[in-house]
Amino acid sequence: MAIAAALSSGARLVLADEPTSQLDDAGREHVMKLLAQVHAEFGRTVVLVTHDPSMAARSARTVTIRDGRVGSEGVQGREYAVVGRDGSLQLPPELFEEFPPGTLLDVRRDGREITLLPRSQESS
Repeated sequence: MAIAAALSSGARLVLADEPTSQLDDAGREHVMKLLAQVHAEFGRTVVLVTHDPSMAARSARTVTIRDGRVGSEGVQGREYAVVGRDGSLQLPPELFEEFPPGTLLDVRRDGREITLLPRSQESS
C-alpha cells in the first residue's frame, strides 16, 4: 500500500525504511521484487534502509553506515572502503578481528597501489 502511495504522488525518490523486517521469506521476496519494479519500470530512485545483509546484497549499490559515518560502499556486489573528508578510512567488518581499533598500520605506496601492513613487533 505504501509503495502505491509513493508512486501515485509522483515522487522521484522512494524511501523504504526496513520494508522487509517482520516479514516471512515470501513477503520479503515480494517487497524486494516490487521495489526493483518501481526502479526499473517507473524510473524511481529507491533508497532502502536495512540491517539484513541478504536484502542489501540484492542492490546494485550499497552504502554501509558505521558509527555515523560512511564505512564502505558496495557497487555490483563488490565492497570498497571510503576515504573520509578527514582522511579516515574504515576497514571492512571482516577485518576487525585481525585489525581491531587502535591497530597501527604502516602505509606503503607504490604508484597508485597502497598496501597496509600491521606494525611489526620489531618496530615496537
